[in-house]
Amino acid sequence: MKNMLLRFSLLPGQTIKEHKSPSSPLFITIIKGRGLFWSDDGEKEEVDSTSIIIFTQNETHGISALDEKLVFIAMLHGAA
Repeated sequence: MKNMLLRFSLLPGQTIKEHKSPSSPLFITIIKGRGLFWSDDGEKEEVDSTSIIIFTQNETHGISALDEKLVFIAMLHGAA
């Protein structure tokens, strides 16, 4: 197992469709901008540079950038 750190950048209106991180919990830190994150319960939550989001292993999630560029770091802890 290893840790992975990924940097994402979405332009306003761009979306990452619902998906899962099957082998690890997912920790997300917003660096810049505003966006909407959602999980398998369907409830959307607005996030910004004060936000840290945690998804459990196998939890479905997605994100959309709002009216500005959204930059965030995703860390997979113990990824296979």
